[in-house]
Amino acid sequence: MTIKIWGRYQGTSEVLDEAEDQKTADYLVGEYRMAYGRDWLVWAGRKKDVETRSEDDSVRLRLVRSV
Repeated sequence: MTIKIWGRYQGTSEVLDEAEDQKTADYLVGEYRMAYGRDWLVWAGRKKDVETRSEDDSVRLRLVRSV
């Protein structure tokens, strides 16, 4: 199963990368967030998550993972 790494900038979403497992996907999400900065929302998931993901979700994910 391939996990897509998504990014959203100024309302436009796109696939940034793909990972073979969840551990790699989580790592890539962290790397893209660090590289692209706070103006980008970056997450791993399915295509349907593109429309439901919001800035609040991205911040919540960062807080949960950093604990």
